[in-house]
Amino acid sequence: MKGIVNTKPANNIPVEPGRIIAIDVGRGLAVVIMVMVHALWMYGSVETQTNTLLGDVLHFLGKGTAAFLVLMGFSISLSSRNTPKLLFIRGVLLLGVAFLLNSLKFIVPIVVFQTMPIEFIQAYGWQPPLNFEQFQYLVLTGDILQMAGVSLILLSGLSLFNLNKYIVLFIAFLICMISREVSGLFTDSGFGYLFKLLWAADFQVYFPIFPWFACILFGQFFGIWYRELKQENSSKNSQSLIFNKMALSGLPMIFVGVGLMWFNFEYHFNDFFHLGPGGAIYLSGLNFVLLWLIFRLTQNGAKNWFVQLLKYASERVTSLYVIQWTLICWGMGIVGFQQMSSTQVMVTIPALLFVTFVAQVGLEGLVGFFRNSNRKLSTSDAAV
Repeated sequence: MKGIVNTKPANNIPVEPGRIIAIDVGRGLAVVIMVMVHALWMYGSVETQTNTLLGDVLHFLGKGTAAFLVLMGFSISLSSRNTPKLLFIRGVLLLGVAFLLNSLKFIVPIVVFQTMPIEFIQAYGWQPPLNFEQFQYLVLTGDILQMAGVSLILLSGLSLFNLNKYIVLFIAFLICMISREVSGLFTDSGFGYLFKLLWAADFQVYFPIFPWFACILFGQFFGIWYRELKQENSSKNSQSLIFNKMALSGLPMIFVGVGLMWFNFEYHFNDFFHLGPGGAIYLSGLNFVLLWLIFRLTQNGAKNWFVQLLKYASERVTSLYVIQWTLICWGMGIVGFQQMSSTQVMVTIPALLFVTFVAQVGLEGLVGFFRNSNRKLSTSDAAV
């Protein structure tokens, strides 16, 4: 097994110090767009979502969900701390955060605050009061955090092997190609929920591993390639090279994906959340081209406040994700579920973004306060 099993980060190549601005800006933009899209989904009326310019624009921007996953895979390849053990631990912890978030989103406003609009409950085809199985369904709802947690656990296994980047790419395309064929398989069995996390066909799990894990592997492919370029090219040209390669790869992926969706849209795009091959390839390629564009716009190291805000969001993506979903779901007790007009949603979005970032800053301040208090207590105890 020598040369195959690896207990260190895969492709153990030195990493360039510092952060890549385009990656931070891309992830930060994805955070901002995420809040906008979630506000539309939960607050905007059906009319607002389906028959307005705002709805069309935000639904298009919402296709950038794949950016989180592509950038996740790319970033994992660059970190020297991503050993198999740490990836596994992070995956388990992220799953814990994911299910805690579901409790904050659903159980707290239904049981504790008793403010969840009845329209939200009825959207599931239920009537209050909810029974245990219905509460369980809500807590086990699979969102992108569940998918990311399971993906990290899978990556911890893959990282035991020194996989060539082209093997990673092959696995990514294989996942895309079979995603619709395995969709819904064994989900009615005794371990049905576990299979739903892998390849759900219903909306208890919005982001199943098949095909979304492929986006992470596509990103990892380019991350490994970037590390190799850094080893081969000591110049600062490596970033330009890798983003150019993303664009050159992304364009044919877009054409292939669009062609497959034109041939059979229902099979290849389905409902967006449970994509087929064409949809997954198209969205990944689109995000590669957009990342190239972001790189071109930021390669001179933009220092304006907006870029700094996006970098701040990028470094706190998980906590911001938890905060914004919690605020949105608790906010339904005030503004209702899918009641707003297009104008009302446009007014609500900047307010929601502001409150989300304020809550993040406040949370950091609170954590810092308790840490400082514990340090002072520890110092006092040591002095005694």
